[in-house]
Amino acid sequence: MVTGTDISNKLDILQEQLVHLFTTDKKEPRIIRNIIIEAEEISFEDNAQSQYLLGEAYFLAGRFSAATTTLEKAVMLSPLNADYVGAFALAQWELGNPNRAEEYLKICRILDPLNGQYDFYLGALEETKHNSISALRLYRSARSKLRDTYFPERQRTKQSTGEAIARLTQPPKFTFGKGSIVF
Repeated sequence: MVTGTDISNKLDILQEQLVHLFTTDKKEPRIIRNIIIEAEEISFEDNAQSQYLLGEAYFLAGRFSAATTTLEKAVMLSPLNADYVGAFALAQWELGNPNRAEEYLKICRILDPLNGQYDFYLGALEETKHNSISALRLYRSARSKLRDTYFPERQRTKQSTGEAIARLTQPPKFTFGKGSIVF
């Protein structure tokens, strides 16, 4: 007989495995596949953590549609959990819904204002809109919040901040179109 404690322990082990995979550059498909199988076995429709872990496993496997559906269930069950909302936002971004991702990342900043990863991702979204000034502001905010962490984006904020500054200090490139100057 499987007890609630057994399931809780399995969820904790899955969480640890997913954290390890997210923080390493080497994503082994066999390990991800095994995690998905385990997560599907212990996933319950009414358990936010199990839905979140399954969604994260789908995300790692590149199954963004399945990740979005599953992560949305986690968010519906626990709408004040910034991790769940943030994972859902990133899955939306991967599906090509940057506006929806931005909405949810802004919610994450409210739910967890000291977590710099949300500033980093919002900065990256601003970069896609060619808004370097806003991106730079968000990257700097992320760097200051991530100063004491080992979050993988900590290093990327240095690079992204530098790139945003470089774009801001370059003279604009002009091309001439039909009777007008195009930047």
